[in-house]
Amino acid sequence: MKESINVTEKEIQKRRDSAKCSRMSFGYEQMQMTMLDIQIETCDVQYKKIANDLLLEICVLRRLQGNGHFTRLIHYGTYEGRNFFVMQILGANLSDVRRSCPERKLTMSTAMRLGSQCLDAVEALHDTSFLHRGIKLINFALGPTPSDQRNVYLLDFSMVRRFKIPPDNKVRPARRYAVYRGALTYASPNNLMHRDAGRCDDLCSWFYCLAEMAGGDLPWERTGYDIGQRLRSNESYKTSSISLSKMIKLEKLAKQKLDSRQELLKNFPTELATLYDEIFSLQYDDQPDYKLYK
Repeated sequence: MKESINVTEKEIQKRRDSAKCSRMSFGYEQMQMTMLDIQIETCDVQYKKIANDLLLEICVLRRLQGNGHFTRLIHYGTYEGRNFFVMQILGANLSDVRRSCPERKLTMSTAMRLGSQCLDAVEALHDTSFLHRGIKLINFALGPTPSDQRNVYLLDFSMVRRFKIPPDNKVRPARRYAVYRGALTYASPNNLMHRDAGRCDDLCSWFYCLAEMAGGDLPWERTGYDIGQRLRSNESYKTSSISLSKMIKLEKLAKQKLDSRQELLKNFPTELATLYDEIFSLQYDDQPDYKLYK
């Protein structure tokens, strides 16, 4: 899996000196390098408690190598005490693809085709016993070459969480209160109400991605929402770092999403309304019927 790469010390030092955070990325001969300031001694972490985002991403990508909806992990290691991994660069993300289309939406047939591939990727991730917890349109990208440009890849595993506990792989008990993580636009109502994330919540976020591709801006994007400050649509928040009043406003956003069902589905075929009801009725530990949703 590891291939020889030629990234010069000068290039790495230049990026490291100019970085304003602990993580940095740059393209190099159709590769992407990501580095952290935290020492990583091993990537064999299948059954260890994981506290490092980069280690998590490497772990997940290793498990998914060979699946066509995940980028190829080319190399990983440590350089002068800084840890990195190299993966293939991909094409345009689906958020940019949608925004470039007339009326900021895709044709229904194209949205369904891409949405089905997105769901395949989510299912494959869940099969590894991990939740994504950051499903949003910008985290799906097309392949980089003409022969691969119709294929969809799932990206960014920095917020994944194991939902099954080895060795018997039972679903871990839901926490009574869960810190909110993720993008407001695509967050499930459950997550906005501080409930623990399950496979159902990844699927709720996936449905919002599907609806956005097929119908354009989501209702709560068009009307706007406010949790106390101006937000970018893909900005992420943790409730541990915001005030109680803003947490209450997150719950109001959850209600706004649930109340927007009719507007969200008004121009869609009845099959999508049935799909919406099926997905949004799932509970934390339910096993989704992925085949039914395709």
